[in-house]
Parts: sequence; structure tokens; C-alpha cells
Amino acid sequence: MTKAQIRKNAFLKSIPIMCSYIFVSMAYGIMMENAGFGWYYSLFVSLTVYTGAFQFVLIVYCLKDVGSDLRGIAFPKGIAAVRSVENAVR
Repeated sequence: MTKAQIRKNAFLKSIPIMCSYIFVSMAYGIMMENAGFGWYYSLFVSLTVYTGAFQFVLIVYCLKDVGSDLRGIAFPKGIAAVRSVENAVR
């Protein structure tokens, strides 16, 4: 197989995963909008937060004003990041 064929095959196999991101990001955007945040908050969080599950948790944290104490966000975020790194290493 040539490199071009390998790339094409990899791209075709990754299409279902890419499509799932569309629906997850739409759900996140709708939840942020319903919570009263502007679209630019969704974009900023999506660009800065590594773990996708924590984006959904962050909506609740921001609504409950847990964000006024940075430790209230940093601890669960740290746990989620460690879990993601652990899964990546395996």
C-alpha cells in the first residue's frame, strides 16, 4: 500500500468518529445556549478544555457559581485530565 492509500483508508475509517463529534458539539452548544451563555463562551471552552465530558460539567459549575472558588473547578478538572492521560497511555 502506498502512503496515499493508507491515508485514504484511515480517513474513511475515521468518518463515523468525526460525525459523532458534530452531534456532541451541537448538544453542548444547545445546553450552553439554554443555560444563558453566548456562543462565544461555547467556542472558548471548546478550544481550551481538553476533556469533552468536563465541558458539560462546567456548565453546571458556572451556573451554581462554583467557579468563584478556583479549587471547585481545578480538582474535578485535574481528575478528568488524569483519567484521560491514563487512557491514552494504555
